Amino acid sequence: MGINHISVMGHIARGPEFRMTPNGVPTCTFSLAVTRPPRQEGGPEITDYMRVVTWRQLAEKVNETVQKGALVVVEGRLSTRSYEKDGQRRKTVEIEASAVSPVSGAARVMEEPEFEQEPEPVSAAPARKPAAPPPPAADLDDEIPF
Repeated sequence: MGINHISVMGHIARGPEFRMTPNGVPTCTFSLAVTRPPRQEGGPEITDYMRVVTWRQLAEKVNETVQKGALVVVEGRLSTRSYEKDGQRRKTVEIEASAVSPVSGAARVMEEPEFEQEPEPVSAAPARKPAAPPPPAADLDDEIPF
């Protein structure tokens, strides 16, 4: 058994597109731009564009509250699907979202009901002191055998 979970933060690059499936199920898709640091110092940043798909209540909430340019955290799973375009069979990878959260310090406000978790009980135990930082690393100029 494997784990299929993804959590990414980025800006909405292409605004939400809301529609209903032939069976009447709401769905909303948008494109998420996720920027990562350059591969080499001084090089250009790299931006990956990811297609995000939401369903049912989450799709309706995303359509009502999210707009192009918004910074959000998307949680969900990777999903592949096939389609035909110009007579050729193609495959695509998408994020099937279980939660979409605006980055504003607020709690998760948009989430699929089946993924909601019960809040953890708050204990009255005193908070632990943070561990001391690790000692500085030894000389890293040695050759690494791989």
